[in-house]
Order: sequence, then structure tokens, then C-alpha cells
Amino acid sequence: MLRFRRLLRTRRMEFFEINNENQSCGYLVFHDTQRESKLKDFPILVGVEAEEDFDSNKNHIEVILFKNNMDEESFEYTNYFISDMLDTKADCSYYIKEYDIKKELEFDMPNHMLGIVDFLSSLFEENMINIDIPEVKEVSFNYLSQE
Repeated sequence: MLRFRRLLRTRRMEFFEINNENQSCGYLVFHDTQRESKLKDFPILVGVEAEEDFDSNKNHIEVILFKNNMDEESFEYTNYFISDMLDTKADCSYYIKEYDIKKELEFDMPNHMLGIVDFLSSLFEENMINIDIPEVKEVSFNYLSQE
């Protein structure tokens, strides 16, 4: 059974661990850019569609999938989860960027929840992803949102 465990939620970002039969198989980030979508947000369209022909949406959400030995079925259900989260947003676009990784999150729960932030920061750095993670305090993990 595939499960999505939300590890971090800020005003503009959510970070999930994806587990299949209690084994981590990936991580998922939703990052709300809070800006209109641009052609460059869709790498598969760059060079195919002209900027002046591109129809933007009022908002764009970056979806980042870090796969760690994820099988096809888990990948398919992860895409269903992404669709369920975002398809009801009327004037919002999203694009899924995928990265293969070989590491897993290890942190001391509940004594060092900031390990989640450190892990996410390392994923961003290693994959050259330029998303700022707001400052989070250990006590913030007692709440639904960490901001």
C-alpha cells in the first residue's frame, strides 16, 4: 500500500515522503511559485512553442519527484496523488520534474525534526534546485504548518 507522509508544510511548499509497504521509495515537493506560468516552466515545450503563443495560467506550482528505487505501480499512484492535489485548481498549472536519488531520510523523531529540513536542503543542493526553504524551528513541528 502506497502512503504519503507529509513531513513539512510551509506557506508555499509541502514535502512528502512516499512509502510503499513501509519502505521509502521517494519524496515529493509541491512548491507554489505564486506567479503566472511561463513557457520555461514546461521544458518539453521550450523550442516547440513560441513564447507569444504560450497561454499562461494565473499560478504555477512546481512539482518535484525524487525517486528512490520507485517501481512503476508506485510511480503511477504518485501521479494520481499529484493530480488529486492539483487538478481542482481552475487557473493553475503544474509540471513534474523527476530526479533519481540514492539516499533516504534519517532523522531522530521527535528529538531532531530539523533533520527533515536538512535533508530537503541537501536534495535541493545536490540537484541544483533553487527553492528557498523558510527558517523553521524545532517547535514548529508540533503544528500542522511549520511556518
